[in-house]
Amino acid sequence: MKEGSGKLKNILKPTKKKVVVIVIVLIVLIFASDHFIEEHLWNHIVRKHLPTIFAWTFGVLLAVGLLSSYIDLEAWIKGNTGIM
Repeated sequence: MKEGSGKLKNILKPTKKKVVVIVIVLIVLIFASDHFIEEHLWNHIVRKHLPTIFAWTFGVLLAVGLLSSYIDLEAWIKGNTGIM
């Protein structure tokens, strides 16, 4: 469990890049029109693309989780680096 908690701390650790992204997002949200936020950000990006991203991510994680029980994925990846 200590390995996982270390990775979580690294993800949550504020870096310069994360701070810049957060500041840019806040600036866009503060200065953008209601039309842009509602129509483009919410209706297009969140409603159209987020479910697809979630489904692909969930499917891939599920497949890797199931396959890792039957196949040594690390050895397969090392043996097939040309495909990757």
